[in-house]
Amino acid sequence: MAHAQQAGGVPPERVRVTSAPLSELTFFPAYSAPAKVISLNDSQISAQLQARILSMPVRVGETVKKDQLLAQLECRDAEFTQAAAQSRLKLARKELARLQKLKRASAVTEQNLNRAETDLQQADISYGQARLQVSRCEVRAPFNGVVTARQGAEGELANPGTPLLSLTDTDNIEVVAEIPPAETPTLSAAKRPVFSWNSRQHPVALRALSPVLNPANRSREIRLLFSGLKAPSGSAGRIRWHSGDAYLPTDMLLQRDGQTGVFVIKGDKAHFVVLPDAQPGKPASVNLAPDTRIILDGRFGLKDGDLIEQREL
Repeated sequence: MAHAQQAGGVPPERVRVTSAPLSELTFFPAYSAPAKVISLNDSQISAQLQARILSMPVRVGETVKKDQLLAQLECRDAEFTQAAAQSRLKLARKELARLQKLKRASAVTEQNLNRAETDLQQADISYGQARLQVSRCEVRAPFNGVVTARQGAEGELANPGTPLLSLTDTDNIEVVAEIPPAETPTLSAAKRPVFSWNSRQHPVALRALSPVLNPANRSREIRLLFSGLKAPSGSAGRIRWHSGDAYLPTDMLLQRDGQTGVFVIKGDKAHFVVLPDAQPGKPASVNLAPDTRIILDGRFGLKDGDLIEQREL
């Protein structure tokens, strides 16, 4: 029987070893990839009616707030149309009220009353459309952003769809990068990825991982959101992260019976722990408690179950 006492009661010889806690031996591999910040809204702001541009109180490079005035269009035609529609609406209301009084006296037909109700509905719709056109004389920012170009100029005639200026959203931004498929699990498990730009580290969080491979380089696109201070749209930097799994360096790994692993201390014996994900010549991930004692000196000649004697490093 292994380790049985020798004849004469002499205890079996113990292998002298040194050890260290797993936490002092492992490392967390670092990864990085080129990345850039993009805006989800890079919009051309256009006129919605035909009118002359009276003023454009914003310039290229200026930051604007949502609903801030970007352009004022001449509005006299639209205002005249609104006034006329409002007058027709008032007349339609009066006519319907008059016919309703006559109906109580049975002095009007149901057909005439129905026609008056229809006229009122149409007048109300026309007035609403006219008010909408008047509101379009003021072109306002749909979101917080930065003016990146001015296509229109004061005095020009704008038509529906005519671009007046370009506006880039400064709130709805994302970081986009491409990484090899083999690295996607490490990013998904990473605890604190950052976007590194201009000597600053901006915390980010993974939002989406494209299931489609880029046919040019067989990489996968990732999208990340800032979780703190944002870098400006257009910034080019790198995504940096560390694996969430602890790894042992290759020189710590041993082969026993065709399997790769390490020796740990279990009581007064050496126990061989197989690392199932280990690959030849590469560091191996290890899923053991950080305070697990890993055998260092004396490990090469060990067998599973050998009695050991610890000595100081």
